[in-house]
Amino acid sequence: ALGLTSLMAMQTDLVDLRARIADAETGQRGSLLTRDPRHLEPYEEALALLPVIGARLLARAGGEPGLLPHAQKLESLRALEMSGLRATALLAQQGERDAVTVVVRAGEGRIVMDVLRDEARSLLLELERRVAELRDNTARNVQLSRIAFAALGMLLLLLLLVVVRLLLKD
Repeated sequence: ALGLTSLMAMQTDLVDLRARIADAETGQRGSLLTRDPRHLEPYEEALALLPVIGARLLARAGGEPGLLPHAQKLESLRALEMSGLRATALLAQQGERDAVTVVVRAGEGRIVMDVLRDEARSLLLELERRVAELRDNTARNVQLSRIAFAALGMLLLLLLLVVVRLLLKD
């Protein structure tokens, strides 16, 4: 089972993944609308970082049966969305504006993103559930430790009373 630090790192990676995909979409959209290649900077940065983030999510999910399928599906969807964005950007660079319009109107990218958002939301909920469970377990363990220390203190006090009584008897 993953510890609190690993679960929280996965949450951070997941938020970063979603933000970088949004950056890629925004940059590509800005470039398509303005025909200004400067808008592709966030898109190009996201293209470089997203595989790293996806690999980290997969590695952290590792052997966790409840997390790994989510991470694998997200990585597949991420790759699919990025290939669609790449294809559209390439068409735009080649001056194929009509083809870009056809691709965008087909709405496949939107469908992929809707599924990706749902999968990310599902993974985030699972991570939040596990974090809450770990925190609850930690709180319970702290409470049990306090009870154990109080009982130990009482036993020591009782032992001390027995020893004092025995010493006073002699």
